[in-house]
Amino acid sequence: MVPILIQESKRPKPIGGQKKGSKPAARAGFSKADEKFLLGSQRQLIRVFRQVAMGRTARVLDDAFEDFDLPRIAKRRRQPSSPSGVVLASDTAVIKHSELDRYEAVLAVAKKRSQALRDLDTLMKRCNERIRRILKRSGIIYRGMAIAELEIIAKHGGIFGFHPRIMYAAKNNFVSFSIDPSASMPYATGKRTRGLLVDVDVSGIKKSKYMAVPYEARNGIKVTDRGMRVYDPYEMFGGGQSGMALREFEVHLQVGSRPIIRTVTVIGGRSAYFRRRLTKAVACLERAQKQRITIKYLHDQS
Repeated sequence: MVPILIQESKRPKPIGGQKKGSKPAARAGFSKADEKFLLGSQRQLIRVFRQVAMGRTARVLDDAFEDFDLPRIAKRRRQPSSPSGVVLASDTAVIKHSELDRYEAVLAVAKKRSQALRDLDTLMKRCNERIRRILKRSGIIYRGMAIAELEIIAKHGGIFGFHPRIMYAAKNNFVSFSIDPSASMPYATGKRTRGLLVDVDVSGIKKSKYMAVPYEARNGIKVTDRGMRVYDPYEMFGGGQSGMALREFEVHLQVGSRPIIRTVTVIGGRSAYFRRRLTKAVACLERAQKQRITIKYLHDQS
């Protein structure tokens, strides 16, 4: 049976939420070799961006000190003779210029999420394929991100493994969606959870045939006020293209989050496998919204 809520699915453990005295949380997806490879400001920027992206801005400044081994500003002594509280020279002597420059860069990133995204974009343009692979599995994208951030990040298609279908989902408020584990990506869910929950596989998307089909068909699923339209990927792509089978996305409804869906229109749907899988998903929808759903097949020649 298909789960109705994504909360029932397993997802990577969030970073940075450990209690005092406990060991630091593991860097999801980062091996020791990866840590050594991502040296200097690149590694620090990536660490900070991951926390900023998860909405942990308050912790970012604190963690930045630990990352750079800098003294805590809160613990510094103020100069008694100065009303403005200038820091004593002896307190800052341990800070090397290179570390200070990198710290200031991290601090700037922590102040604005949009700036963090721009900096990451600039960083990624300089990164080689190995860094891209590390970032792809490192868990930069986590649940709890705002819609605007999902839209921005979705534009970095080649970097994060995102795909026009997912960008379309973010823009059209299909905000709750998960990325198939086979694509080596963590789950991502918007804060304003509403609408449909769509699981999509982002593998096998570099097909020349793929870009030739209509935009709605590329998305696989289109929801309107009048109902939901599903495209049979077997029919649209002339057979079982990698990552395009219906098994890669199940459709659910979160109760009370959207007007009742009464009709599902299927373009194609000639394969028996497609029909069986769609019937199960629709049955799950019916139970969730306690309302019958009619399935309509168009261009049905089977």
